[in-house]
This record gives sequence, structure tokens and C-alpha cells, in this order.
Amino acid sequence: MGLVVVAGVVAAWGGPASDRVPGPAAGAVATLADPPTPRPSPAVRASAPPRGAWRARELRRLRASRTVEGALRRAWLARRIDTQRYAEYRAGWTRAQAAARRLPGRRGVEQRAVVALAAGMARERALGSGRLAAVALTLRRNAEFWSRKPLPRAGQRFVFGRDPVVFGYEPGQGLQVHWLGTWGRANGRARFCLERPGRCPRARVRAELDRLVALGARRAGTTTSCTPSRRGRGSSTGICRRSPACTRWRA
Repeated sequence: MGLVVVAGVVAAWGGPASDRVPGPAAGAVATLADPPTPRPSPAVRASAPPRGAWRARELRRLRASRTVEGALRRAWLARRIDTQRYAEYRAGWTRAQAAARRLPGRRGVEQRAVVALAAGMARERALGSGRLAAVALTLRRNAEFWSRKPLPRAGQRFVFGRDPVVFGYEPGQGLQVHWLGTWGRANGRARFCLERPGRCPRARVRAELDRLVALGARRAGTTTSCTPSRRGRGSSTGICRRSPACTRWRA
């Protein structure tokens, strides 16, 4: 099996120098513990989506919805997400809102900003099923981080456990997926595998790349990396842009 790196990759693990945090820790990514995904409470567990005329009527009604709850229910009824994901995403949205109400000071400001960004995407009907995974992960990471971790400095980056997704702190917007840093690290692993195939952790690299591709929305057959931003619908640069790299295994 070989590894193919599509042209336009970012070779550096932490992105270009102009994108790194100034100071001694420039380009560094802190690794935090990755707690298990909280299980949904019985109140938010869902049964299998109904069938028949009622489902069709409900889907038509939900086309006009401008809420996160409506976007989740629409994706579930359309069978874009399964029942387990639907329950997890609903529970995560409930926890994010609760944390936004509970947390004081700067922590509360950042958590409320993240909740507002997700709600804004739903209000603009931009929260399609292809974006739910990335937005749900962002909500989860922020609720965990602002409830338990020390306050970060502007621009600081984090990964959680073995999850390859890099988050960056943007003051006033909380933690957001840093797609450039995320794909930069992925491309660093890919380059290592190409140069030293005998030492390549193939299973781990494959799992990480599958994870990143699964988080991207699909547009015109291309994976698009996108998370909410107050400056626009997009990643840490404030736009919804195509992934700077896509690394894949081929036989």
C-alpha cells in the first residue's frame, strides 16, 4: 500500500511561520486529556426515525426551521445521521447551552460566543448535515475546556488525546477547529511515512486521515473544512474554504 499526498499540502507540522503563536512556544500544540463522550441522558435519547407520511410532513415543516434543534432533527429524519449520533448531538447542544448559562466571567463569555455561533449557522440555514459533526465536536470541546481547563492565551493550540483535530483559541470566539494546523500535522505524518515507510504507523495514520475526512462537509464531490466564525462561515480564517490538503491511502 502506498501513500499519496495531493498537491498543495502544508508540509510543516504546525503551519507556516506567520500562522504560529509568537514567543518560545511558537507553533507548539498542547495535548490535553480527551474524556470519553458523555452518554445522552434518557431524556434526550431517540428511537428510530419514523416512516411514512408523518415523516415526510415533518421534514417539510423542518425546512423552515432556523434552530440547532431543528437542524439536528431534520438530519435525523432524513437519515443523514443515525439515531446514536442524533442523541449525542442533542445532548451535546444541551450541555453547551447549560455551560453557557453557568460559567462566570471570561469562561462564560467564550462559551456563550461558541453557542451563539452555532445558533447563527442554524439561523442562516447553514447548518446542514455535512457540517454537524464538526460543529458538534466544537461545542463539546468548548464545554469541556471552559468548565475545567486553565485559561489559554490568544492563539494557543490544543489537541485532545489521540484525536488529530487541532483547536485554536480565538478571543471572543472560544476554541475553533484550526484546519490549517490540523492538516499541517496530518501532512507531516504523511511526509514521514513517504520518507520512512518502514517506521510508518500505518494504522494510526489511516485512522487519523479517515477521521479528518469524515469531519469535512462534502461540496461538489470535494471535502470542505468548515466551522463557524463570527467573521464569516468558515474556519479560523473566517471563510469556508476547501481543505488545504487531503492525504489518502491507495492500494
